[in-house]
Amino acid sequence: MWLRANTRPGAVAAIVGAAASVLLAVGLRPWEGTGEGAWRWAIVVLPAVVGATFLAVAGLPRLRLDRGRVVVRLAPLRGHDVPLEFVECFFLGSRLEPPRVTDGTVGGKRVRTLVMRVAERAGTHAARATFAPWGRWEDGSVTFDGRWCEPLSVDLARSLNRALAAAKRGEDGA
Repeated sequence: MWLRANTRPGAVAAIVGAAASVLLAVGLRPWEGTGEGAWRWAIVVLPAVVGATFLAVAGLPRLRLDRGRVVVRLAPLRGHDVPLEFVECFFLGSRLEPPRVTDGTVGGKRVRTLVMRVAERAGTHAARATFAPWGRWEDGSVTFDGRWCEPLSVDLARSLNRALAAAKRGEDGA
């Protein structure tokens, strides 16, 4: 695994789902009832299942190596493969969030990003649809939003570049 996900949002969803299930269980008492007990159980269990599913999906790695391909996950239900030879490098960046008018600030806040550069010759890998909060994939650059992955640092970018170089030399058994 090259870049882990930030699991905190998924954990919050799982906790909220579990709490909602407990509250529904207390309110609906699915163990009491005759023919409609199954429907009550379904209603009670559904928020916990949704929360656990969100936790599982949100926790999938954003970036990993798999048999000579770099798998990029910038959408909850889909990872995209990029052949290793088309991945050029990783570097840190940042972007400015749109300002929030409600608090009266003039500018938005700066968000750290990690950029994966895709070779120009890889035209079919220049852009993909993404889940916008997780990042963007356009013009040969894959940009990971730092809020939805592990903490970004210079050391992380360096280690990704070292792992990329090692994988290209064939030193990685993945």
